[in-house]
Amino acid sequence: MNLPNADVSAVCIPASPPTSLRAQPYTEHCRRLFDIAEHAVIGLSPFNGGFNPHTVQGLVAWGVGHFRRIDVLLPGYEAAHTLVAAGARPLDAVRRLRHALNALRNAATRQLQECGIDRPEQRVHTWTRLQDRAAYLDLRRELERRSRREPWLHQACESAARSAVAGSGGAAASDSAVQYAVQYALAELPFLVDSPSIFGAASSVFVYPRPIPLVHALLERDDALPRHRGQGYVSVHRLP
Repeated sequence: MNLPNADVSAVCIPASPPTSLRAQPYTEHCRRLFDIAEHAVIGLSPFNGGFNPHTVQGLVAWGVGHFRRIDVLLPGYEAAHTLVAAGARPLDAVRRLRHALNALRNAATRQLQECGIDRPEQRVHTWTRLQDRAAYLDLRRELERRSRREPWLHQACESAARSAVAGSGGAAASDSAVQYAVQYALAELPFLVDSPSIFGAASSVFVYPRPIPLVHALLERDDALPRHRGQGYVSVHRLP
C-alpha cells in the first residue's frame, strides 16, 4: 500500500520502565508533529492481547517522556457491539468489556501517577465519557452522516469493524453483525480526524502500537475527509 509522503525511518526513544520503543510516523507531516511533541492521544484496546499492564505502563511512560502532554483513550460501550458481533451474549459482552477496561485504566493511571502527573485519572478517558465535549460529539455526528452518504468511508469503517471482530477471538461474523459493530469504528474516527480540537491542543499525534488500517484509508483519501492540520499518527513498536 502506497501512502503519500510515506516515512520509512524510525525514531528510538527510551521509556521507563526500561524498554526501547520504535516510533514510526506515517508521513513526513506526522513526523513534524511528532517532533513538535505538543500532545499525544495513546490508544489502548481492551481485546488486544498485546496490552498487558507492563506494556501499557511502558507505553504511557514513553509518551510522558516525549510529549508535553498526553491523554490515554479507551473504547466506550461500542466495544461491546464488537463482542456481540463475534458471538458473545450481550450481558457477557458488557461484563467482559468492563473488566478489560478497568485493567487498562488502572495500569495507565498508575503509570501516570508514577511519572508525576497531577490528577492522573483525568488523563484517562473512554470516548463514551468524552461525549460531553462538543468537539467530539458534533464531529462524531457529522462523520456518521458522511458514512451514510459516502460509500468509501462506510467501507473503511466496515473493514475496521471486521478486523476488530476477528481480533476479539470470536467466530466469523455475519454481514448484519458487522454492520452493528461499525459503531465502534465510527466512535473512534473523530480522534483520527481532529484530536487537537477534542483535547484543546494546536497539534496532536494519535499513538497506537501497530499501524491502523482506518488511518491508511484516510491518508489515501486525503481530500475526501478534511482533517485538522495538526492531526498526526504514529505507530509504536518494541525493539527486539
